[in-house]
Amino acid sequence: MKSIVLLGYELLTVIVPAFIVMLAFLSARRRRGIGSNGRHMMLLMIFALYVFVVLNVTGAGTVFDLKRYGLEIRPEQINVLPFSDPNLNIVTHGLNVILFIPFGLLFPLIRGSKKSFACTLAGGALLSLIIELSQLLNNRSTDIDDLIMNTVGTAAGFALYVLFFRKSTSCETPQGFLRYEPCICLAVMIICRFLFFNEMGAAKLLYVF
Repeated sequence: MKSIVLLGYELLTVIVPAFIVMLAFLSARRRRGIGSNGRHMMLLMIFALYVFVVLNVTGAGTVFDLKRYGLEIRPEQINVLPFSDPNLNIVTHGLNVILFIPFGLLFPLIRGSKKSFACTLAGGALLSLIIELSQLLNNRSTDIDDLIMNTVGTAAGFALYVLFFRKSTSCETPQGFLRYEPCICLAVMIICRFLFFNEMGAAKLLYVF
């Protein structure tokens, strides 16, 4: 039960900010006379839940990890040589690809753009890079292999988008700041979890240690 409470706390630090951003963009769309149908809002919520899963599964670091461990980075924590590990784990690499396939699929669907490969790939790579760097804050390692595989997964997700959904996308990218809706939503979710998710502090309260 306590572990569910902890998971719920982490979920709130991601979903609540995302919901606020969605409402703000919904209001902006209405003021500009741009409709935002139920499908669009559903995709945004699915995207928010997906980002939560990614941050949870990868164990992205937070500001509280920085306070706990300090900023002491050891050379052995960082691998910048692609596929240099002699004990290459194919399963782990495969899971890293699978983890980012939904990003490559959802991101262009939300943007509603038929020309968003570069933006989608950059978004997936940036999310992966942020996660990899944040893991240094909780005394873990960062590996360029993960970044490469996550980016490959993003590209694979976009290929699925092109194959199954591109022709059915009825709207082009909204003009002005509205085109950055998924980017802003993603940034807000990452920042809020980074600033407000205190896993160890919450665990101390729940488990009394």
